Amino acid sequence: MPSSTTGDRKPQLGRKVALVIAPLTLLFVVAMAPTWVHDYYLARIMDRVLSYPLPSGAELGFGEPQGEISGESNMCVYYIRFDVHTDGSARDVLKYYQKAKTADLVGSYAWFDVNVWVPFDDPEEDAGSYATQAVIVDLLVMSSTRSAWDLRCR
Repeated sequence: MPSSTTGDRKPQLGRKVALVIAPLTLLFVVAMAPTWVHDYYLARIMDRVLSYPLPSGAELGFGEPQGEISGESNMCVYYIRFDVHTDGSARDVLKYYQKAKTADLVGSYAWFDVNVWVPFDDPEEDAGSYATQAVIVDLLVMSSTRSAWDLRCR
């Protein structure tokens, strides 16, 4: 009785496919690992910033906090933006976040800078005419480690 060759070909085909897919999968994981690590760092920084106590008379705004990663000289820069509604001034919010200890606010990263601004629908309108005002907080955090492998950090 002749032996069937189709049963022998299926295992060989599976091995060939595995030999092609395994290195590609490994290459993908190696290439994406720095991106995943920096996404994790950004999420950690955002959690720390958003769990930091708000200035007195302020509450977190309705907009979704935003985070972005970019770079400068192979150093990752994390941008975080969120809005607060406060009965104080934008200057009070700025001073509050500038006085925050780096370790309390952003952890063990090199340094941070904070800017605030107030959006206006009508430039003629006086911002003091409302009981509370929306203040946008922009936080820039520079990583203390170089990252040549995450293309966003170049």
